[in-house]
Amino acid sequence: MAPSSLGLQAASVLDELPRRGVTHSVWLPDSETGFMYQAMLSSPITLVPVCREGESMPIAAGLIMGGQRPVVLPSTLLMTGPHWKARCPKCLRQRLSGQAPGR
Repeated sequence: MAPSSLGLQAASVLDELPRRGVTHSVWLPDSETGFMYQAMLSSPITLVPVCREGESMPIAAGLIMGGQRPVVLPSTLLMTGPHWKARCPKCLRQRLSGQAPGR
């Protein structure tokens, strides 16, 4: 399957984060984001892996209080699990499925 010209690539995302002032990436590693992990190893952003999603926000808040600018990358399970519809706004679900918002 050829990558879409509209799709996100790990390298392009990681190139943009430092330009936005991001200093740390707080994330829950999973089997679907191994490519992102490999790209983050050569990134200037400090990688902060967590064991559970519930740890990511308090760690990010502590980094912010310490003068840093983190980004939180959730597990892909959040996007496919049983609580997907409850946690994700309708407009985001539509964008991710390729529909225009408002349909």
